[in-house]
Amino acid sequence: MFTVSLGAIEDQYFALSYAWGDAKDRKPIAINGHERMVTVNLEAFLHEWRNGAVLEDRPEMYDTSFWIDAICINQEDMSERASQVNLMSKIYPSAKAAMCWLGQGSRSCEHGLEAIVRLGEHFYLEDDDAAGTYQNLAWNGMQNLFAMEYWVRAWIQQEFALA
Repeated sequence: MFTVSLGAIEDQYFALSYAWGDAKDRKPIAINGHERMVTVNLEAFLHEWRNGAVLEDRPEMYDTSFWIDAICINQEDMSERASQVNLMSKIYPSAKAAMCWLGQGSRSCEHGLEAIVRLGEHFYLEDDDAAGTYQNLAWNGMQNLFAMEYWVRAWIQQEFALA
C-alpha cells in the first residue's frame, strides 16, 4: 500500500465497488507487513485477486493498483470519512475503471451471467425441453445473481454514476 495524491495517479488505478457485508464479520489481511481486519467479502476479493482467479483472462492487470474504501479511508476517523465521501466525485471518475466485485457466486450465478451474454445474442424461448431447461437455469441464475447483496448496497448507484 502506498499514499499518493489523487491528481498524480489519474487513470492508473481501479476503484473497487463491492458490498461490505456484515461489518462485524471480519478477517485479517496483511498490508505492508501489518495486520488489518477487513470484511469477509473484501477479504474474499483480495484472496481471489491475489491467487489470480479474477485475472484468468486479463494477465495485463496483475500489477493493478486499487482504491478500496475500507482500506484507503481510516474508518475510525469520522472527519476523514466525511472528507473522503466528498472526494468520491473525483475518485471514481479519475480511476481507469470501476471494478465491481459481486461476491463469491454460485454455479447458478454463472448461469445468470451466461444468460445475460445470450440476451445480447438474441436470447429467446424455444419449445423443446433442452432449451426450456436451459431457459429455467438461466432465469433462475439471473434471479440469484441480482439477489446478491451487492445490488442492495446504498453506495452502488453513486459509484456507478461516478464511474
